[in-house]
Amino acid sequence: MIDRHTPRKRWIDLAVLLIYCVVAVGMTWPLVAEIDVRLPGDTKDTLLHYWNCWWAKQALKSGQSPFYTRYLYHPVGLSLVSQNFAWGNIVAWLLLEPLVGGFAAYNLSVLASLALCGYAAFLLARELAGDWRAALIAGLLYQCWPFRLSQLDHPNLISTQWIPVFLLFLIHTIRLGKWWNGVLTGVFFALVGYTRWQLLVPAFILGSIYAACTLPGQRASWRRWGPALLIAAVVAAAILAPPALMLLTQQEVSSSDLLREGEEAEMQTDLLAYLTPGRSHTILNPLTRPAYDRYYAERSEPRRFAAYVGMCPLILAVVGAFKARRSGIPWLAMALAMILLALGPVLRINGQTYPNVPMPYRLADRLYVGRVLRIPGRFNMFLASPIAVLSAYGAASLLTAIERRGQWPAVAASGVLGGIILFEYITVPVPMMRPKTSEFLHEMSSEPEAYAVLNLPIDLAASKEYMFQQTVHHHPILQGNVSRLPPGTFDYLDSHPWLKSLPQSGKMPPQSTDVSRQLRTLAQDDVRYVVLHKKSVRLEHWQRYFSIDPSFEDKRIAVYTTSPRAGSDFALAEELAPGIGLITATASSGCLPPGQPLSVDVGWGTTAPPGEDLNVRLALVTREGATAAETIFPLCEGWPTGEWPANAVARGWYRVDTAELPEGDYDVVLALVEPAGAVRGQSTIVGQTVMRKESCDLPLSPEAIPINALFGDGLRLLGYQLSRDGDQLTLTLHWRADQLIAQDYKVFVHVIDPTNDLRVAQDDSKPLRWTYPTPLWNAGEVVVDAIPLSLKDAPPGTYLPIVGVYVSDTKDRAPVIDGSGQLLPDAQIILPEKIEVGDLDS
Repeated sequence: MIDRHTPRKRWIDLAVLLIYCVVAVGMTWPLVAEIDVRLPGDTKDTLLHYWNCWWAKQALKSGQSPFYTRYLYHPVGLSLVSQNFAWGNIVAWLLLEPLVGGFAAYNLSVLASLALCGYAAFLLARELAGDWRAALIAGLLYQCWPFRLSQLDHPNLISTQWIPVFLLFLIHTIRLGKWWNGVLTGVFFALVGYTRWQLLVPAFILGSIYAACTLPGQRASWRRWGPALLIAAVVAAAILAPPALMLLTQQEVSSSDLLREGEEAEMQTDLLAYLTPGRSHTILNPLTRPAYDRYYAERSEPRRFAAYVGMCPLILAVVGAFKARRSGIPWLAMALAMILLALGPVLRINGQTYPNVPMPYRLADRLYVGRVLRIPGRFNMFLASPIAVLSAYGAASLLTAIERRGQWPAVAASGVLGGIILFEYITVPVPMMRPKTSEFLHEMSSEPEAYAVLNLPIDLAASKEYMFQQTVHHHPILQGNVSRLPPGTFDYLDSHPWLKSLPQSGKMPPQSTDVSRQLRTLAQDDVRYVVLHKKSVRLEHWQRYFSIDPSFEDKRIAVYTTSPRAGSDFALAEELAPGIGLITATASSGCLPPGQPLSVDVGWGTTAPPGEDLNVRLALVTREGATAAETIFPLCEGWPTGEWPANAVARGWYRVDTAELPEGDYDVVLALVEPAGAVRGQSTIVGQTVMRKESCDLPLSPEAIPINALFGDGLRLLGYQLSRDGDQLTLTLHWRADQLIAQDYKVFVHVIDPTNDLRVAQDDSKPLRWTYPTPLWNAGEVVVDAIPLSLKDAPPGTYLPIVGVYVSDTKDRAPVIDGSGQLLPDAQIILPEKIEVGDLDS
């Protein structure tokens, strides 16, 4: 029942709001202490929402729609119709940013949302329970709800302050039937949608449950509340119409992007989580963290969200449901509905799933509108509303009983209850991040020219960081990560010839690469810089690939221009013919067994157009000056040097066969030759190598046994180590990349009985337990790979380890040339060490 005699003095409201502000600061500590240098949350979603604020400012300044941007996916741009803009926080940021700066404005908007959440729940609970002290407790519960505090990196999810106010005016509309209550109900429902459009679904469910539970008892007065509810619907529809029409229009193009298939099956709530404090609880985390690890073992830590209700709130809610009787039925029904939806399509208890148990969410799974939150666990956010109201009913009943002994004992009791709730929910220090920027990004912001930036690697997850960096340098980028990507987003990236041939992740460029010509295609689309993010790429590969000097480099990034110029971005180490020469040249090995080929990796550059077609001759020359072996190649396949302009940069990989060479010392010589074969300009020695049958001096640890076998094109097994611990065997292989390796190789290790080829143990994997594919290896790089093998099922006997390599996609084995230059049968090498298996305890 609505209590019309509850005091509404403004000083009480101001004091309560101040309390919620203080609590917001305390429960997010130490955010306010580092308000201008850190952002809340432990995922990069915080960076995405910060970008939303920055983009809204750019759109406002330029007078354009915020629902389309050319700052992402240059040069085409990107629709942001389905982007999750937290407009309340964005408006607060726009007002505060000129006064306190971007970080402080963002953090203040988060703190304000938390305080307003508490105050909104306070208003609803005070109206229903009739006791401002009980309402204060309800507001604390709603404000510090554990699921909310675990989502500080999602301001569009934690800002649910409009839902209690919507429910409050919905109650007024039904009970009083005033038209202005209907207007305000529609306004606040629309504000829920403008916070995050998916929040309309749980808000509608909560409102519908309340209406379904109360309207049948007021059928006689339908002429009063019916028009008011109609007004609410019309007002809400009118306010929400513009974004709704845009969203529906985009949905006609593609509806699948709104849902991510299979996500609901993984992100449901474990039933025991409702009784377990959050994994980051300040005091109890040594106990609760292992519990959440068990509940959600398949998820990363930031996605092990707290669903804790709290013992004190649970007891108060049970008491409230009993004491409120009919008034508590709608709120009890709401709580049950939110829990059933949050449990998801598959019941999970203590980390175990029970797929045969029918779950109500499966009905929502069939109803498109029921799935738009994507993650069932997010319904736990809206469980806070009914639990807060029921707790207010329970607290009011308890405080009324205590008040018979005096007003101050009741006030003290309310303080104790609030303190218990805060203790149950506290998770300080909250996770925060300190986004890093580079000096060069700030320098870019001062450049007036309009140009774009390509960040590498091209990765959706990393794009959130690229978007934050864009708020510093203010230039378009070729990537982006938004809530839902519309069709055609990747058309430019997929169709661009340079990006198709560029080494990304595990891909390598072709054996000869027209670097500057490819870069020029980006420059023609106004892309000025390629920014390499060192923590995510193998920088050595890119340095060798580009051949040019970075325009800027620090611990985090290396920046390369798309318009390299001789003298500023690269210099010729040696000019072989007028205007053309070597930037870099690296021979694959200083020591080779006869029969193993030698390769050279060359970076070419020009200071002037060569004006003629030239080839490159790679030769091995004896110390007496006689040419022992030679091969002639185009400098760059598909790009004759006669077409090279000044400032051209290209890469080439060349190999010479040594099968017929005798032992001895050789110079590795490069020269440019005309099509007829005549040398143009001068030749140069780019390295020396030794041919010998005996073991070469290899970059091998003293503990390893040398092998010096070559697998395929450039993958050399230098040696190995074998260690044993009971029935566990570890074979450590020492590899070297003699050149850049285009093939994605797998290594197989078999332990066999040589008498019958019986295999007793095996391992097939990419190097370093699948984490370092061979296309990522740098030429000359040594990789030490420890491979575990189990002998527990091996019968007593004597065994030998065998090593081979095959192409991951085709399963074709790479040929093997041993240290004496012999081609081995079966494309595998038997390591010369016996493994004895017998009575291990004897």
